[in-house]
Amino acid sequence: MTEQPMAYLNPEFLDSADARPIRILSEYLEPLRRFKDQQIQDTVVFFGSVGYTVNIGKDIDRVDTATRCTDPANPATCTTLSSAISHVEPGDSVNTSVGMGLSLNERTSVSLGFSFDYVFSTEQSTLFDDDTGDVNPAVAVNAKSDPLYVGSFQVGFSYQVSDNVGINLNFNVGATQAAPDFEASIRVPIRFDVF
Repeated sequence: MTEQPMAYLNPEFLDSADARPIRILSEYLEPLRRFKDQQIQDTVVFFGSVGYTVNIGKDIDRVDTATRCTDPANPATCTTLSSAISHVEPGDSVNTSVGMGLSLNERTSVSLGFSFDYVFSTEQSTLFDDDTGDVNPAVAVNAKSDPLYVGSFQVGFSYQVSDNVGINLNFNVGATQAAPDFEASIRVPIRFDVF
């Protein structure tokens, strides 16, 4: 039997699937050593995302009625108008966000960001009719909304209570007319070790 080299000197082992955890750990430890050499204690993480949401149209087939009277005391002056919404095609959207996260210590971090969604026009098919018995047929209307611009500033705080429990507090402030003025959320992620 030939003498085997030490495992950390064996390229065949280091490139194998069994050594994958060692390679992942080295991708953490090697930059950490460089940070220490440069006396860097805190880092800022910049992040961003781009997405596209597809919305599928739906047949609604809903009828709404409204009655209008010129003289409420005389039912003969009343007209009933009905509208039948047949199909709604919600607009797709392009979603983007950018931000940065800063670790304040081992358990606490803060993040700042901005998100922007462009929502394409929504289309709706509606049929209007009245009960007046006149010769005018029902009127079909295809309506199209303006696109929406939904932008908001985001501030988040995260605290790791224990190895398995954290607390996330997030605030969003609307930056465009279509965005909600203010949103707040709190999340408590809990990790369960099953195996």
